[in-house]
Amino acid sequence: MNYIYALIDPLDRKIRYIGNTRNPEARYKQHLKEVEKRCKTEKQKWIRSLLDNKLKPLMRIMHIVEDEAQARLIEEKEVIKHLKTVLNIHLPGKGSRDIAYFKKTGRKH
Repeated sequence: MNYIYALIDPLDRKIRYIGNTRNPEARYKQHLKEVEKRCKTEKQKWIRSLLDNKLKPLMRIMHIVEDEAQARLIEEKEVIKHLKTVLNIHLPGKGSRDIAYFKKTGRKH
């Protein structure tokens, strides 16, 4: 099973990150753990700021999908749907340049 999930800001309830995993609990812990070592991305900085204030992001499972290819498509649709608030650095299956271009223009190519 593939789980498409959102990390949500506990303060304003906005979706800040969309991801895809086979193990939601382990992936959530990984998001929290990775900010101990580095805070380079906007997502990592956001999580670190929450932890510094004794808060944690909320995780919500949005979709459960058996097919991995279908999960990637759904994940990408969710990222695009929440483009104004997410801190993802790439569209699933694309390069990191693509989300910046998409945010700027609203087009994929």
